[in-house]
Amino acid sequence: MAKKKIDYQQALVKPFSDLKKAAIGIILSLIPIVNFIVQGYVVEMIRQTAKGKDKLPEWKNWGTKFIEGLELLVIEFIYLLIPIVVMILTLAKSAGTLLQLTQPNTSMYTTLLSGQFALITAIVGVLFVIFGYILSGAIVNFSTHQKFGAAFRFKEIWKKVGRGFYFKHWFIAGVIYFILGAIGNAVSTVSPMLGIIVAVILGWEAMIFYYTIIAKAYTE
Repeated sequence: MAKKKIDYQQALVKPFSDLKKAAIGIILSLIPIVNFIVQGYVVEMIRQTAKGKDKLPEWKNWGTKFIEGLELLVIEFIYLLIPIVVMILTLAKSAGTLLQLTQPNTSMYTTLLSGQFALITAIVGVLFVIFGYILSGAIVNFSTHQKFGAAFRFKEIWKKVGRGFYFKHWFIAGVIYFILGAIGNAVSTVSPMLGIIVAVILGWEAMIFYYTIIAKAYTE
């Protein structure tokens, strides 16, 4: 069966298709703890997108959204915990080994440490990409099933994210997400105040766009 094309133009327009809903999301995202509601809103948006509904969800049931947003945060933490632990343990072990080989503040020590750090950075970077990739599918699975455990049904998730179709759209969406973030950072270097405003607006745009594409690619 031929897969449907994903409408990127629609996904880019979607975040601000309803200015009132977008404004609420942007304002709430600026408030610590309360911004869990925004994460829960994204969960609902993913769920609706998976069902073929392309409109932004209503801002209702804030308590439920807060809980789902908190669950999403825990899921993200668990998935990214492994790369973080590997990074910490490897850095600690490498530093200990190097301290035994030579005295600090020597050129040899600096060279060895730099090489070790570069290697560790590369390995951890790859782990973050791998776990982040699987996490994207886990988030959709959690959102659509409305069960915390659904985020860890690895066999079920891999059947979706292991396809070339999903990888292609995940990669494209990720690149666009990165570009939007880079624009916000570039503006902040010119004008910090304007940069904050632009970063918040583009952050909303990037988040809704990215998860719209991910939800469509996962459920296709």
